[in-house]
Amino acid sequence: MASQLSSYGKTTQKEIVVENTINFQVTDALECKMVAANPTAGGFQYNLPALSASANLLTDAAGGIAITALDIDGGAAGTMNDADKLVFYDAATSGNKTVDGAALKTFIGAGDTLPAATDNQIMVSSGSDNYQSVTVSGGLTNSAGAFSLANDYVTNDMISNSASIAKSKLAALEIGNADVAAAAAIAYSKLQLNNAVVIGDLVNGPNTAGTVDASAIVQVDGAKDITGFNNVTASGSVQAADVLVGNSQWKIVESGGSLVFQFWSGAAWVTKSSISNA
Repeated sequence: MASQLSSYGKTTQKEIVVENTINFQVTDALECKMVAANPTAGGFQYNLPALSASANLLTDAAGGIAITALDIDGGAAGTMNDADKLVFYDAATSGNKTVDGAALKTFIGAGDTLPAATDNQIMVSSGSDNYQSVTVSGGLTNSAGAFSLANDYVTNDMISNSASIAKSKLAALEIGNADVAAAAAIAYSKLQLNNAVVIGDLVNGPNTAGTVDASAIVQVDGAKDITGFNNVTASGSVQAADVLVGNSQWKIVESGGSLVFQFWSGAAWVTKSSISNA
């Protein structure tokens, strides 16, 4: 290529037919070529011989920019504002249009709108992309979007019969007598008896204190007396200040080291016989 390109003239033609390449040259060392790579598909390449580079022109057969030729990944990250615009294809008019951020938010929000809500309400879906504002019960409290369950809110009726609850999760509440079923089989070893056991707590207690009842536990009366035994057998010694015999008319008494037999006269005990220890 000859030098001194700036001295060339210009040619005006109605039509120029080129078989393959049009060469644009600024200087001998700086040129750009337009190459018809595939004219039937509207494809052209531009070559930069000085830079040893070539690429396809961003056109398709219809004269537009092919979507496969777009490269937007190299853009810097940013935040979209209401005034920012996006390009989209309008199917109704078969043309390209732009939409700003404000209109885009309106379009997205028009699909699944959320109902209005007040403080301490939550949104519940019906399963069909419909939402309702639901007020939580008094057992829940909301703090900065975090819900918590009130203490002692869970009652016995809320717990399943098959629920496995660890003892560590239960409050140390006192169990009263009325809380235990009459047929409850509680082992004695499981009871901590801090109170004195009274005769009414025993299953086979006597009907009256001081009186022996059949197949019942014996309890003396307030004077430490008891009556009603049939036979008493002892394997050891039986010791008493005096012993009444029969129908209590005879009494054996130890007196001054002697064994004295007395009879009840109806008014007093009368000595009838005495065995000395001498």
